[in-house]
Amino acid sequence: MQPQFGRVLKMIFLGPEETSDRLPPQGYRRTKELIKEEWNKPTFGIMRLVRLFLMTISCLSPILMIDQLVGSTKPSVVALSRELYYLARAVLIGIVVFSQGYKSGLVVALVIYFVFDILSHLAGATFVWGKYSIDPRRSLLLALVNYFELTLAFAVFYLHWNCLAWIGRGSATQALYFSIVTATTVGFGDVLPVGATGERIVIAQLSIFLLFAVLFVSTFLSRVPTEVRPTSQGKDRLA
Repeated sequence: MQPQFGRVLKMIFLGPEETSDRLPPQGYRRTKELIKEEWNKPTFGIMRLVRLFLMTISCLSPILMIDQLVGSTKPSVVALSRELYYLARAVLIGIVVFSQGYKSGLVVALVIYFVFDILSHLAGATFVWGKYSIDPRRSLLLALVNYFELTLAFAVFYLHWNCLAWIGRGSATQALYFSIVTATTVGFGDVLPVGATGERIVIAQLSIFLLFAVLFVSTFLSRVPTEVRPTSQGKDRLA
């Protein structure tokens, strides 16, 4: 019974066995090879600088360490191991919001690092790693997860610096509410930032989320292939 259950779980999360579709070994060595490849390309100007910069700072991401430890060339295994990290990161930021972990400067520093990791990943996916994407639709779904993570992260910042004019007694729910309202650029005016710190955090959040909508999501959407289905006449048309 247990082996059968294990096979079912494997089929759910990893799909059927892959035979020919393999990735190059991922990790630090692969990133070094890509940086060297980019260095020798006849590119120029700001785009060259941006691509080299994003490739270099990707070495600071936990993803490379995870790839190195997993050591798999199967796309399904590589994707699942990374997605487990993304899920754990989102859960951890959520715990920080609702467990008063935001009171610790060390924890907030970790959340700031996560924001840096998310933004560098999105920028890299936009300007560098597009052609290496496992699945463009997966990239779009992960971008939506990143949106949720960033919203939680800014709620942490509002709570840590206590820079909101609360309705009654402040709470994690109100901070998350204000972060969502700011992220969607709605601005009801019932909760307001207080002081220079609050204003700076709001400016940073608005800038990031406008960039997110205009640049990141539009780029990922443009890469999603048009899906078709066969018709009864044997031709394909939009589904």
